[in-house]
Amino acid sequence: MSTRSMEADALVELGMLEADDNAEQSYLYYQQALKIYQEEGNISGEARVRNNIGIYHFERDELQSAKEYFTQALMLHRHDDDPKSEALLLGNLSNVVMYLGDIAQSIEYSRKAKEIQEHIGDDSTLARTLSNLANTLVYIGQKEEAFELLSRALVLAQQVEHHTLEAEVLEQFVHAVDDIQEREEYLRQVQEHYAEEYELLYQYSFVTSAQLDIEAKRWSSAEQKLRTALQYFAKKDHHYIEQIRIFLALIFAYTGRYEEAGALVSQLSDHHSSPSLQNLFYQTRILEIYILCGSPKAKDFEQQARRIIQDYDLEKYPQSQGIIDFRRVLDMSKNDMLTDT
Repeated sequence: MSTRSMEADALVELGMLEADDNAEQSYLYYQQALKIYQEEGNISGEARVRNNIGIYHFERDELQSAKEYFTQALMLHRHDDDPKSEALLLGNLSNVVMYLGDIAQSIEYSRKAKEIQEHIGDDSTLARTLSNLANTLVYIGQKEEAFELLSRALVLAQQVEHHTLEAEVLEQFVHAVDDIQEREEYLRQVQEHYAEEYELLYQYSFVTSAQLDIEAKRWSSAEQKLRTALQYFAKKDHHYIEQIRIFLALIFAYTGRYEEAGALVSQLSDHHSSPSLQNLFYQTRILEIYILCGSPKAKDFEQQARRIIQDYDLEKYPQSQGIIDFRRVLDMSKNDMLTDT
């Protein structure tokens, strides 16, 4: 290995060390490393750093840029005949295209990654792939297969003693089961894991907990958790604050605090400033808020949600959580109109 490639390797390691505390510096290290790898013709190094740059963009909701870097890295790993890294990139791409609305492509990427990882015996990464695939299947209403995949992923994560991954799998169970007591038990286990190893995800677990409180109409408990989480993520200027504001506004709307709800939603730029809020779940939440507040903007968000359903091809998946949720909110609107009449 050349001295220059070793220098690039060191820059990548520095970037990974800085990723949590100084993301912009981390990005600069990656770009410096990328330039060196290209000059040296180091394909494996270039592929690795392109993946890391893709992760940087993904964590900032810059989904098209993330997709571009992941795709470039995937092609390089295939050229370099590196099936383990190829499977990892397929998993990353699966997550990105799911956010971008291509459910069928997301499932295809995940199943291909699963096939490779099973063939080479990469149990740790296979557990993550199974979890991500299960998450997509839950979204389209195929919970039975999702539960089986998660059960297998949990065993694998425990076997390789990857505690953070175990927590991530447990977190998917929260969405894969229907009984609220089971969901709360899974979430309790998630919080135990994250409390020891991952502060940011531990804090976000309280947002998930607040969502369960909202479903159970425990408004005060949900609001308290969300306010605490908002304070934490506001200090980090993290895009999670937009999600939290939507949930808080929903609580205000359900408890008759309509002006507060409207003011909070209006703090969002165009009501969906980060791409992760442009999915059906959050657009339906905003629609729900406007219906509860009696706002004429509800009609606009109904049309926005219908466009997302069309873009995501969700008509193919009538049992998807998003479709069921959207129909519930529309039914609520109709019922409110009948009551008013």
